[in-house]
Amino acid sequence: MKNCPRFLLGTLAMAAALASPGRAEPADVNYDEAKVPAYVLPDPLVMQDGSAVRNARAWQRKRRPEVLRLFQEHVYGHSPKPRRKVGLEVTSVDASALGGLATRKEITVRLTGRSDGPTMDVLVYLPNAAKRPVPAFLGLNYYGNACVHPDPGIRLSER
Repeated sequence: MKNCPRFLLGTLAMAAALASPGRAEPADVNYDEAKVPAYVLPDPLVMQDGSAVRNARAWQRKRRPEVLRLFQEHVYGHSPKPRRKVGLEVTSVDASALGGLATRKEITVRLTGRSDGPTMDVLVYLPNAAKRPVPAFLGLNYYGNACVHPDPGIRLSER
C-alpha cells in the first residue's frame, strides 16, 4: 500500500490525458520550419551592459561569468545543493583492468549518507600511464554499469 499515492497520481494523470480533447500539445505549436523567425546569436565579445570585451582580463572577470550564468539559466539549469551528507564507498578496485591499461574503480554513492538510504553506483576507469590529471567522461544509464563495457569484473546491478 505504500505505493498507493504514486499509483493514484499516475492513474489521475493518465485519465486527464485521455479526457483531454484534441492533441496533447498547445494549439500554437509550429511544425513548419519556414515559419521559424530569424535568430541571431548574441556576440560573445559584447557584455550584457553593451560594452565590448577588449582584453583577456575583461573576458575572465566579466564576460565569461556572464556566459556561464546564461548557460546555467537557459541550457543546463541549477543543481540543488546537497541537503544531507553524501557518503562514498569504494566497492571494488582492479589495477589491471582493460588489459592493464587502466584501473577500474566501482564506487557506491550513498545519497543520504545512510547505509539503508538510496544509492547510485559509479564506474571509473583511470589510465594507469597518466602522469597528471586526465579528462573524465560522465555517462548516465538506467541498466547498470555492466552495460557500459563487457568487462566481466563489473558488478551486476541489483536494481
